[in-house]
Amino acid sequence: MVERKLKVVVTGASGFLGKQVVKDLKKISSIELISLTRNKNADFYTDYSLNSLNRWFENADVVVHLAAKRGRGVTFEDYNENVLLSEKVVIASKENSIGKFIYISSISAYSDSNLLPWRENDSPSPCSFYGLSKVVGEEICRLHLNSTETSLYILRLAHVFGPNEKNNYMINLFIRQALNKQELSLTNLTEDKREFIYIKDVIKAIRMTIFHDDGDDGYYLLNIGAENILTNLEVGKLVNKVFDNEKLLVLGDISKNSSNSSFMNHSLAKSTIDYSASYSMEKALEEIKQEMEGVEKNVPIFY
Repeated sequence: MVERKLKVVVTGASGFLGKQVVKDLKKISSIELISLTRNKNADFYTDYSLNSLNRWFENADVVVHLAAKRGRGVTFEDYNENVLLSEKVVIASKENSIGKFIYISSISAYSDSNLLPWRENDSPSPCSFYGLSKVVGEEICRLHLNSTETSLYILRLAHVFGPNEKNNYMINLFIRQALNKQELSLTNLTEDKREFIYIKDVIKAIRMTIFHDDGDDGYYLLNIGAENILTNLEVGKLVNKVFDNEKLLVLGDISKNSSNSSFMNHSLAKSTIDYSASYSMEKALEEIKQEMEGVEKNVPIFY
């Protein structure tokens, strides 16, 4: 008798994180993978209407919700589409009696520097519209799935980085500049430290969550991070070290008056799904360097 495979649906399969999650899950023979995308030429196209989602969610066991559009961040309205999309995905999950729903949230749910390192039982205090949208998304999932048989996992990720990410966030810009032996410019320096997580550790956490035995508890809120807690200056120096680049321009003195550090405690993720990060910052950067060196002529500095 052929054993039934675990049917896993991934939304946002063509995004930066989604592509890598799909690539990883395809290697697991016990998974039947449905990778949803807005690409009309794809095998698993969806317009993210409830009718479309219900079609793909039928008889599924797990939904990993990654789909989102980048917002400009000027007002909450810039992220409202993502909130409404999340609600449709969770409604379809409820209507199809999905066994497990995994919602990807963010460290941006926190902000109170007096509570560092942040724990899951700290009250949310987002200081950006992006962070607020993630907290609202968490609550939408919780309210819809409360009193259902669906287990809800909310994973609050540290700042994610990886190869060939097409944005101008500091670490990604530094990587492209160092790859091309250009000068890294550091301004408005502070002693604030931020927590970074390599994309492969995020994938590891998602995989472990998929296969975690839910037990009697139907709700899990977990911080997913690494021990890569660095200042901007430390990030710049480490990127240059790994990429053999000596060009670093530091403008101004380091301010000691800021209080915008951002890092979490991960002990609950360890005790719940046995997650711990595999990549140090340096190890991750070395892997990124190897992957990007073959395409450096095709990688622009700014996006």
